Amino acid sequence: MARIIPNKKGQSLVTQCNQIINSSATVSDENGNLYIVGTVNHTLYNRVSKDRIEVQELSSVAMLHDHDLDQFSELAQLREEACSFGGIWSWQGAPLS
Repeated sequence: MARIIPNKKGQSLVTQCNQIINSSATVSDENGNLYIVGTVNHTLYNRVSKDRIEVQELSSVAMLHDHDLDQFSELAQLREEACSFGGIWSWQGAPLS
């Protein structure tokens, strides 16, 4: 689950685990849900590497909370294509393919 959270730079997409999503794509389904695809930093315990804790940037998908759909629609832009339901969302000026 992802929420739109204000920060010093404007708005961030943040998971329910309080991880910022570096978004790269958005997918929608037939029910109107939006799924944010991107990367998040995960803190992992690595026994193989001498019991180290390390941070890795991993791919992730999070459904945007339904309370944030209107705000996302206002902040993001959808470039619609003629005769199609397709289009490209952009978030903070970057296209989400």
